[in-house]
Amino acid sequence: MSELNRRMLNVDNLSTSLNRVVEYAGVLAQRARNDLRVSTKSDGSIITNADSQVELWLVDQLQKIVPGSGFIGEESGYLSKGDEGTWIVDPIDGTLNYSTDSPLWAVSVAFFKDNNIHLSEICLPDLGETYSTIKGKGVKRNGVPLPECHSRPTFNNNNMIACCDRLLKHISREHYPGKLRCTGSVVLDACFLAANRFDGVLLHNTPFYDIAGSLLMLNEVGAKVQSSNPIDFSKVLTEKYVKGVTFYSKPDYPFKIENGIINLE
Repeated sequence: MSELNRRMLNVDNLSTSLNRVVEYAGVLAQRARNDLRVSTKSDGSIITNADSQVELWLVDQLQKIVPGSGFIGEESGYLSKGDEGTWIVDPIDGTLNYSTDSPLWAVSVAFFKDNNIHLSEICLPDLGETYSTIKGKGVKRNGVPLPECHSRPTFNNNNMIACCDRLLKHISREHYPGKLRCTGSVVLDACFLAANRFDGVLLHNTPFYDIAGSLLMLNEVGAKVQSSNPIDFSKVLTEKYVKGVTFYSKPDYPFKIENGIINLE
């Protein structure tokens, strides 16, 4: 029996280890603000020394949790394909927010094996919240099980829909449902949907590291996930993005994606 199979026999212990690592990664990021250095990537987005430091620390710690595992990170890219599975990591989602002392940022880690996400851990350090998910066992926020997503009695233009700024630049405002909220962290948006704070989340050309942990969490609370292109995790090792529009929502919201546009069903 492989090391992973032995560990997966007690998936709760594996999740507990992951919880400790991810929460401490959040602490490291918070401490790094005391000596923060900001630079710009080739695509125009910003990066801080904390992004790289936290990701390198996670590489070391996660491979201790599952020896022989591989790693895909926002900053490091595809480091290795592990025989025992692959960690998919965004060390700081919402770097611009983080760098300006906004609390709206997240640390996200998911464990990928055999074309499935089995575990995820998302920490919102400045908000004091951690979302722990085990495939088939639901989601816990700070150790307390989350109920399934529930919709409001009726959909109207006062429902809150989170939206990434890439999508705002892609299609006209008339195609968006509800009141739009742009937090600057798509991982945090997914957590707020799982916690019934948001009613939907709209994404565009989203990196796998931004959605891996979120998708498992949302599936476990019964949210609906739609995409203009199939979300195929068999491509996570070869492609960076889920192309097109993706819409997370409460389970019975009457919208569908057609040709990249959100329409009423």
